[in-house]
Amino acid sequence: MKYVGIGHRAGFVIEEKDAFEFALNAMRNEPPEDKQAFVEWFFSGNYIREDGDDTGQ
Repeated sequence: MKYVGIGHRAGFVIEEKDAFEFALNAMRNEPPEDKQAFVEWFFSGNYIREDGDDTGQ
């Protein structure tokens, strides 16, 4: 299996075994709002967002 790019990703062909690393590396180059959306998605299932830091404040 492979992923074949379309639109602005035309010409990219990513083998399934490389897909995870490719996606992680691609996120590093995304605009801040896309990075924030990714963080919110990642932590949406098994985490609760709390204010403050780990010093108890």
